Amino acid sequence: MKTLGEKIAQLRREKKLTQQEFADRMSVSRQAVSNWERDKNEPDVSALKQIGRLFGVDMNELLEDVQHPAKPMDTRRLTVLYAAVLAVNLIYFLSLVQKTSSWTAAFGRFGFRFVFVLIATSLYFALSFCLHSRDYSLLSGYDPHAPYDQEVLGEMTAALATMILLDTLGFSILTGVLESWISSDLSLLLFIVYLFCFGLTILTVNLKYRNRLFRDPQYPQKVRGGIGITGFFLTAVILAAAILIIGGVSGSVKHNSLQAAFQVILLLPYLLINIIWLMIEQDKLHRDIEQGKPYRFDGNTLMLAVADGILLVLMGLIG
Repeated sequence: MKTLGEKIAQLRREKKLTQQEFADRMSVSRQAVSNWERDKNEPDVSALKQIGRLFGVDMNELLEDVQHPAKPMDTRRLTVLYAAVLAVNLIYFLSLVQKTSSWTAAFGRFGFRFVFVLIATSLYFALSFCLHSRDYSLLSGYDPHAPYDQEVLGEMTAALATMILLDTLGFSILTGVLESWISSDLSLLLFIVYLFCFGLTILTVNLKYRNRLFRDPQYPQKVRGGIGITGFFLTAVILAAAILIIGGVSGSVKHNSLQAAFQVILLLPYLLINIIWLMIEQDKLHRDIEQGKPYRFDGNTLMLAVADGILLVLMGLIG
């Protein structure tokens, strides 16, 4: 049994229409068609009649045996884990206040543990919103045009949030317990291990669900060009992170120094142009798929590579 959106998408593909061509015939935007097919919105009665006439089916046939979109998922487990992360870090911070007798000194010693709280907070609210609303557009790498299995996507999102919150809770407890034995260098090492586990968790969850994530089993083959886009973007981010970490570990760039400020000034446009490129290329990939053309990098990617190289060299020279 299919949802109304899945039925509309199937009829459109049978007529060999792109979403834009279908939208033009319906006198609506391409985004409206995309929302229909992803079950974010439903066409009104007049639109349903027009769809029926366009595809030669009766409106009642469209609505017959329709599977309704899934209900919001339970996020109580995530709430418990998030509360535990906050509690552990709050207890640790208050213990620092007691030891140092100074709020300022306690904030200074709390250090990178603020990142634990920030990651837990941002992920909890973002992914809880996704699971409640069944709108997964906040997920990194989410493709609004992909034929996702919404049930599997929900399971994957819940698993991802649970694993990352568990990682964050574990490292929060570990650094708190070992605080009296940890040097600043070892603290940084633990934080890098945490970031590694963070990335490994995302990779593991994606690998677990990748074969069940799409309703169309051939879809991953169609968007294989997207692997190059993602790979280019991740490489750019990793190179920038490596330069910043090496500068910090070697001591050539001091915290709160003028050098660190200049590196941040260069990092912001660096990330911005790469994110804009990512969005442009993903849109181009799906237009190529709809037109049956293979995706290839073009002049935009070449210009971005040159700009990335210049900014990376400048960040390295500062360090």
